[in-house]
Amino acid sequence: MSILAVGLLAVGLVGALARPRNIPAWLLPVGAALVAIAVGVVDRSDLHDALRPLASPLAFVLVAVPLAASLDDVGVFDELASFAARSRHVVGALWILAGLVVALLNLDAAVVLLTPIYVRTALLVDVDPVALAFQPVLLASLASGVLVVSNLTNLLAASHLSLQNSDFLRHLALPSLVASVVGWFAYRRVFRIHAHAATVDRAPDRRALVVGIGAIALFLALLLGGEQFGLPAWAAALATEVVLIGFTRRPPWRHIPVGTAVLAAALAVLAAGVAAEVPRAFTSLGDGGFRGFAAGVVSADLLNNLPAVLVGLGHVAAPARVWPLLLGVNLGPTLLLTGSLAGLLWQASARRAGIEVDARRYSRVGAAVGLPAMVAAALVLRLLG
Repeated sequence: MSILAVGLLAVGLVGALARPRNIPAWLLPVGAALVAIAVGVVDRSDLHDALRPLASPLAFVLVAVPLAASLDDVGVFDELASFAARSRHVVGALWILAGLVVALLNLDAAVVLLTPIYVRTALLVDVDPVALAFQPVLLASLASGVLVVSNLTNLLAASHLSLQNSDFLRHLALPSLVASVVGWFAYRRVFRIHAHAATVDRAPDRRALVVGIGAIALFLALLLGGEQFGLPAWAAALATEVVLIGFTRRPPWRHIPVGTAVLAAALAVLAAGVAAEVPRAFTSLGDGGFRGFAAGVVSADLLNNLPAVLVGLGHVAAPARVWPLLLGVNLGPTLLLTGSLAGLLWQASARRAGIEVDARRYSRVGAAVGLPAMVAAALVLRLLG
C-alpha cells in the first residue's frame, strides 16, 4: 500500500506538470486522489483532517490573485514599471518591485501579473526579455518568507501552528531579505545586461498610482492590524478587492484560480496518503536546523513544495523547528521548475507573453542564483537561533 501511495502522488505530480494532451493541470491529480480514496490509501474519515488546514490558505489564494488582477486593471503595476524604465537602474528597480509584490501580496499573483509587464518593459529598455521575465519567478522563492500571505506554504504553517505575521517578520524576514540580496548579485552575474533608460512620452497616471498604492496600503493595514481582532488574511484581501471594484467597475471573475485551488486540494489528499503509509520517510523535515532546511529543499524539488510542507508539518514538534522547513521549501523551487505551483504559473505566463523557457534552462539559472542565496539565508537563520 505504501508503494501505491507514493505512486499515486507521483502520478498526480507528473500529471500536473506534464499535462498530457493539454488537459487541465488539476485533472490527473484529482483522478489520483479519487483512486487513493477508493482503494483505501486515504480513509474517507481522514479527508476532513487532510483538507481542513487548506481552507483558509486557499481562500486567500482565491481572493489574492483577483486582487492583484484588479490592481493591474487600475494600472499601478504598469505605472511602477514605467517609472523603473525611466531609470538607468531599471533592472534593479524591477527586482525590488517584484520582491515587494511577492512579499506583500502573494507569489502566485506576482508571477502571473508581473511577468508580462516585465517582458513589455524589457522591450522598452532594449534588454533580453528572458532576463527580466526571470525576476518574478526567482523572487517568488527568494522573497516569499516575509509575511504569512507571501506563500501558500506559510499560510499552511500559520494555520497549523497558529503563527502570526510578527512571527514571520521575526524569523524569516531577514533570511528572505538576505536571500534576495545575494540572489540579486548572482542574477547580475548570470544576466550581464545593460539597460538604457526609456523615453516615456506620456505623463504618469496619478489616479492609477493613488488608487493602487492606496489599495495596497489598505490591504496591509487590514492584514497586520486585523490579526489583533482575528481577521483572516482572505477577509483583508476581500475587503480591499471590494473597494477596488468600486473603481474598476469590473469584477475579476476570470482571474479566480479555481484550478489551482482544486490542484492544491488534490495534492493535499495524496500527501496525506503518503504521510499515513510511509510515516518515517519524512521525519527529517521536522528536525530543525540545517538538516530540516536541507530536507525541505530536497523534498520541495522531489515532491513539489505544497505536499512537502503538508507532510512535513506533521513531524514538527515545536514552532521553533518549522522555520528551517519553511525556508527550505520556499527556496528549494529555485532549482526546479516543478518545485512549486508558482513555477508552473510563471512558465504559462511567460509563454503567453512570447517567452519560452524550458525546465533545463530554468534549472541552470535557478541553481546559479538560488544556491548562493540558500547558503546565505540558512546561515542567517541559524544565527537568529
